[in-house]
Amino acid sequence: GAKMAASAEIHTDLRIVPSVALNALAVYRRPTIVITTAMLRLVGDDESMMAALLGHEFAHIALRHSARAAGKAIQNARVGIHTGHQVAVEAGDASKAQKAAVLVFLLLQAEFSREQEAEADRVGTQFLARARFDPDGTIRLLRAMIGQVGSRPTRYLDTHPGLEERIGQAEPAVVNEHFRMLAERLYESRNWPRLLRATDYWLTANENAASAWYYRGQSLKALGRAGALDAFQEAVNKHPNLPSARLALCIELYEAGNVPASLLCSEHLKRSDERAQFEARTFGHPTHVYRASRLPTRSKEPIQIIRD
Repeated sequence: GAKMAASAEIHTDLRIVPSVALNALAVYRRPTIVITTAMLRLVGDDESMMAALLGHEFAHIALRHSARAAGKAIQNARVGIHTGHQVAVEAGDASKAQKAAVLVFLLLQAEFSREQEAEADRVGTQFLARARFDPDGTIRLLRAMIGQVGSRPTRYLDTHPGLEERIGQAEPAVVNEHFRMLAERLYESRNWPRLLRATDYWLTANENAASAWYYRGQSLKALGRAGALDAFQEAVNKHPNLPSARLALCIELYEAGNVPASLLCSEHLKRSDERAQFEARTFGHPTHVYRASRLPTRSKEPIQIIRD
């Protein structure tokens, strides 16, 4: 639990509830994860399955699903009311209008809830992989649940996708995390040729994997091959908030001689340690882009200014 909490950067209470129902849920007001004893028995001593279970609930909290669902409910209610009004005008039947309004609202809410569940499976898998658990734990957990309760297709008013559908939706995230963990190991060992080959396979499986483009750029740069700048740019295009990719792109732009673009890129570095790395590996002093952001508070250090 502690490793998963650190990975998700969320601290919660954990409560075990005696019940024969297979269930786990997240309580938002005071972050708490509730797990039934039946679910604990299903998971058993499989640490990666437990990490998948916790990761899913941590993801609900991290993604603020409860607040987003409340806001979406207001929008869906308005759509339902509008639909009911149209039925009332066209059919002249208040009862049919009310039923239509309620049905449209329930359909839209169920669809949105299913999207949140799929998102929690994906992000939860990322959390468990970053905590160094086996990403396959997500698939094993869902298959174990099928073994207990069976599988059926997703129905229109279901708030959760069918378990087989959830497996299909989660599998790309599981594959992506396997590749990411392999790439991390190869990067740490500086095995650049193998890392480059791994990114080839990774991008074949998922061309939109931002981390794959980042590691591809790192391996190309280390091997002295062309294409590192383009790879880092692709990584940022796919995931603008991937910090390591943004930093690598800013530095690569500087080394390619594009100083203005490098400085503008650096304005998007959110963490102070990464900005310090950028300045140390490029100009060697603090930098600022005129009118790109608020002026820094430093008064006695040199500032690089680019007027656009």
